[in-house]
Amino acid sequence: MTETFPLLPYVFFDSASSVLPPRYVPPVVPEHFADSSLPRSTLGIYYHQLHILGKRLAEDTTAVLFITGTTDGREVPSAEQPILARARAQAIANYLLRRWQLRPHQLIIRTSTAPTFPTNPAYPDGLVENRRVELSSDNPGIFSPIVHERFREYRVVPSRVALRVESTSNTIVRWECRVQVCGASIALRNGQGTPPALIGIDLDTAALIAHAPHFGDTDSVECILEAITADGRTLVSRTFIPFVRSMSKFERRRLSLVVFDFDRADLTPQNRALVERFVVSGITPRSRVRITGTTDRLGEASYNMQLSQARADQARRTIESVLPSAQIEDVRGLGASQLLFDNSLPEGRFYCRTVTITIETPLD
Repeated sequence: MTETFPLLPYVFFDSASSVLPPRYVPPVVPEHFADSSLPRSTLGIYYHQLHILGKRLAEDTTAVLFITGTTDGREVPSAEQPILARARAQAIANYLLRRWQLRPHQLIIRTSTAPTFPTNPAYPDGLVENRRVELSSDNPGIFSPIVHERFREYRVVPSRVALRVESTSNTIVRWECRVQVCGASIALRNGQGTPPALIGIDLDTAALIAHAPHFGDTDSVECILEAITADGRTLVSRTFIPFVRSMSKFERRRLSLVVFDFDRADLTPQNRALVERFVVSGITPRSRVRITGTTDRLGEASYNMQLSQARADQARRTIESVLPSAQIEDVRGLGASQLLFDNSLPEGRFYCRTVTITIETPLD
């Protein structure tokens, strides 16, 4: 697996506040910070964005970061909006200067009465998204995506198991069934009285995947059922569920395009260049390509479906302009039917306004 994570160049603030939210400043040691140590997750990387930019600016002292503060236009009186916008930009500049020892000339503060592409303020979520600082640079390397290369990605199929139970006691008052692997619990279910004849359990797939590199090609998980009787006795039964670890016969590359602003389907020049580099480096004559467009939860379902399809179609046209011979098998818009991230957060909604391009190439 090789996955490319583009950066979302926005930092969001609470209403009428210029305090940098803690989620944007996770603890790091600058001397030990490296792209390779970042999580393999979109939001995990996003929350390290200031560290990523700080490190790159520290390494290239000729690079300049433009920090533009904005407001939602309503959170404070109009006379105070420029002050609040500047304070937000200054908060980010101060953090970068202090944490990454940057040179003052590398950070240029700007203010704007509204974001470059504002979200519709008719939505309460739109107001939240417009309380932000926008980051940009004339140096394209400052916002280069994070790339995690050639790692293994695991999937658990199925994610639910069923256990048949035969009880020899009619005096059971409570029971607990747990599934574990390598001593760690990956599922738990309990109840009162006699356990049902069939116990269905949803597995903690994330915990199971965490142990996957240590499994053999054939292995098992342990299921333990404990029951307490009315007279205090503990009844215990164990069984093992075998599984097989299979390896796919292809290499997968994935790119998510995240800088679609609200209600837009056009690729920015930066995203277009990113797609072109990704296509040239990843697609071979044997590769198969799938493109999926999505939206956030805002707006009507039918319109979101059209918008997500327009985003996917735009990505397809960009790929075909670079490589007309590309075997594009599927171009699909899903609207908001499958939300990729938590839409209660502004960054979660932005990261849902995306197109995901997946390239599968058979292994030699």
